[in-house]
Amino acid sequence: SPYLMRPPMFINAPATVVDCKATVKRGERWICGVVLVRTMPLPQLLRELTTNVPPIHSNPAEALAQDKSRVMKWCAGNIESMRGDDEMAAFTPPVIRLTDPISLTRITRAARGVDCDHIQTFDLESFITAAKGAPAKRYWCCPVCDCPLPFHRLRLDTFCNSILQVVFKAEPRATEVTISGKDGTWRVSDTELPTEDERSRSRSRTPKKGSERKRTIDVLRRQEEKHERLVEKEKKKEAEERKAKLKEKLAALKLATTKVGWMPAGAACSVCSKEVEDKGGLFCGRKRENGELVGCHTAYCWKCFRKAKPAELGKVRTTKTEFEGLEADGADPWWMHEKCMTPEDRVDYYGEDGEPEEQVDPHASFAWE
Repeated sequence: SPYLMRPPMFINAPATVVDCKATVKRGERWICGVVLVRTMPLPQLLRELTTNVPPIHSNPAEALAQDKSRVMKWCAGNIESMRGDDEMAAFTPPVIRLTDPISLTRITRAARGVDCDHIQTFDLESFITAAKGAPAKRYWCCPVCDCPLPFHRLRLDTFCNSILQVVFKAEPRATEVTISGKDGTWRVSDTELPTEDERSRSRSRTPKKGSERKRTIDVLRRQEEKHERLVEKEKKKEAEERKAKLKEKLAALKLATTKVGWMPAGAACSVCSKEVEDKGGLFCGRKRENGELVGCHTAYCWKCFRKAKPAELGKVRTTKTEFEGLEADGADPWWMHEKCMTPEDRVDYYGEDGEPEEQVDPHASFAWE
């Protein structure tokens, strides 16, 4: 054996001594054997079983079909074995418990022996863990039928594993399923009772008497408050819109009011579009005694006003000096196009005649000269 071979340069190796004692009866013969083994951890054993040990079928679908057929045959054989002379059978449906018979916990990876005749499975990890410390009489034996079950005769039960994958998602508290012998269908036949903590949590989540009505009232109240907030928001929005429109009207009115007499600083000329300084031009318009605003409110800077043709302004002319003189006398200076004036405006502008006074040119010559 490689375990007992002497390595090179290993001199005076101690001898391997096996001391065995046994108490036997007279006439009995015993054989003592020594088996050298290598310790293998649990993850490696599981990996060996799922990869190295060849399954019944390499195709999972074929393995599932054969395991299901095996269970159906067992159910049919169970019926035949229970038949009496009267051809009647008191048959108890076959049950697969989903708890492990060793650890009494849920089975996570169902396994069975190849030579076992039962349909009950056990948890693979729990079986291998228990086998390490089992007594000699129970060493590597099936926990269901107590038959010898060495490692190389272990198999994963595909049919039971398919049940576990489905049942623990739909019924997490299921403990056993009942199998139908005709087509291999199954149903959950038993579930574990909830613990005291789970029952107390369930009672705390259960609505008390009148709490449903209170919850409904609270929902209606919240909906009403939400509706009131929306209505208030709409009202506020409408008020802001009315305020903005009123502000625009006031601004337009103020602008129309200011477009009389002097041009204020920052106002733009309607001809050259240049902004002027304070009193840098004049508007066409006036404010009558009754508060009525008249005129076209065209703006002229003094430069454009002097250059304007009579066809545009008419005969009505003025100057910045004249505006300043009227303002000094306490009057509000104003000017309008001749075409914008009414007879009333002409009387107010020129006097009772409503006509401008003829200006005598000092440089003009007499007709006889």
